[in-house]
Amino acid sequence: MGVLCVGGGTLILVSLTALAERFNTLLLVSQAVANLIRGLSLLATGLLQLLALLTVAVLALFALLLLVGGLTRLVRAISSALASKGASNRSGGEPDKPIKSSRRE
Repeated sequence: MGVLCVGGGTLILVSLTALAERFNTLLLVSQAVANLIRGLSLLATGLLQLLALLTVAVLALFALLLLVGGLTRLVRAISSALASKGASNRSGGEPDKPIKSSRRE
């Protein structure tokens, strides 16, 4: 079993040496590192663009929420002002008197 391991290791090392002679391994390693760095920079760029898109979407939703809330308050204020103005016109300009309850306490 030991002889097979030594023979297999030797065969792999000899074939790797032949591979190194056939290809420029330093160039291969430098290209691999350059591709890795390029890929990481593309990943970072993509994540930043996604973050920017999400920020714009959240700001748009926040603006719509503020718009709807403001319009709701404005409509309530106008309807309340019209209702109180109409009530004072009907009663002849006198303030509303509290209604007495007929129930005994």
